[in-house]
Amino acid sequence: GAGAAPTFQAAGGGGLVHLDTQTPSGGASVAFTSTHITATYDHYVVKISNMNHQSDSDFRILVSNDNGSSYEGGTNYNYRSYEESETGAVYNRTAAGQGKIVVGGSHDGEPSNSHTYNIEISGLMSAAKKTTFRWSAGYRQSASSEWFTGSGGGEYLVAEAVNNIQFIMASGTITGTFSLFGVAKS
Repeated sequence: GAGAAPTFQAAGGGGLVHLDTQTPSGGASVAFTSTHITATYDHYVVKISNMNHQSDSDFRILVSNDNGSSYEGGTNYNYRSYEESETGAVYNRTAAGQGKIVVGGSHDGEPSNSHTYNIEISGLMSAAKKTTFRWSAGYRQSASSEWFTGSGGGEYLVAEAVNNIQFIMASGTITGTFSLFGVAKS
């Protein structure tokens, strides 16, 4: 009634369910497959820590609808990111109609570096929705050797069931810890 304090129901779902962790030590890429990407979850989170790589290059995401037999390219991706360095240098990256999503600019491959990412993904197994990505990042850039933090988002422009996500550098090998989580449904 009037003047009564509002009541709230406990929020359901939303908890992270650990599905897989991979720790590549010099492979060309990391992929999460249909073993873990299923219709059980509508939303996924990938946490990447202690990432490094052999050569200075961009960090990229590609998707597959055939569990990694091939990865989508062409002009099927859009992305946008905002990155700021420790000295205040700012980069805004916007790209439409690309053959990949660039999550972070040119990373410094110095062995002592430790790059980190949190990437949220929605729409993977839906034939009616585009797959979307949102991320936050921390990495050392190769050109200036400055520490950057950034955020961004992107999408795979085709509405189809995606059952494989690949993380890959533009060149060289990759190391680190890559963990995939499903977000529990309500």
